[in-house]
Amino acid sequence: MVLPCLGCAGLWGFDDLTSGHEDGGDCVTPAPECYSTIPGGCDAAARCGAKVIHNGYEGGPDGDAPTTTGDSAVGGPDGGGTDSAVTVPDASGPVGKPCDTDDQCAGLVCNEQLNKCEVPEPVGGPCIRDQECAGNLCNEELNRCANTEPTGGPCIRDQECTDNLCNEELNKCEPQEAVGGPCIRDQECTGNLCNEELNKCADLEPKGGPCIRDQECSGNLCNEELDKCEPPEPSGGPCIRGQECVSGVCGFSSNTCS
Repeated sequence: MVLPCLGCAGLWGFDDLTSGHEDGGDCVTPAPECYSTIPGGCDAAARCGAKVIHNGYEGGPDGDAPTTTGDSAVGGPDGGGTDSAVTVPDASGPVGKPCDTDDQCAGLVCNEQLNKCEVPEPVGGPCIRDQECAGNLCNEELNRCANTEPTGGPCIRDQECTDNLCNEELNKCEPQEAVGGPCIRDQECTGNLCNEELNKCADLEPKGGPCIRDQECSGNLCNEELDKCEPPEPSGGPCIRGQECVSGVCGFSSNTCS
């Protein structure tokens, strides 16, 4: 018979009754699957060693069943018999262990803000990645586990905002901007056009207007050598792309139209 083992820092396990619950219990956790060898049982550190549980008995060099990290062990509570034992694998990543990747943490996550194996953090806890948070959202502007932010709240990504739009020029959750408002991406503007040369929401630019992309120009052509809206250039005119030239050919080395 096994009883729930409490106090395992958010994990759960079972107390093997051979050593008795009064000594704190020897906790077996499902993730990481390990067998605590610390006196007092399932402490917050959850440091574990390789042992087996045999019919509810602790196994190890001084226990009733042999230590194993692989195949089932053979033996009974008194060292005899042929009943098979249940193997509990080594824990490679108990809570608090230094880590660089999740696969070092045996079912926990590697918190890249702390560089330690941890259970997912609650709101306000340190994080770099969403999976390090119990709510599966890390606010990357704050490096904290968070709920979605209202208008004006800090953000880097759209999913950090209640309205699913982060103004990446302001790093704030904001509604779409009118012409002249700050932007980096088209979707941050009511007219769905951000002039990336100006980092402002804009109407289409006429000839001579600033641009980086063709779609920023009323003539749908941005001369990328000049960063201006211009019609195709004659021979000898500045260019980077063939479509910027009347001839359709831009000299690669000279950056001039043929």
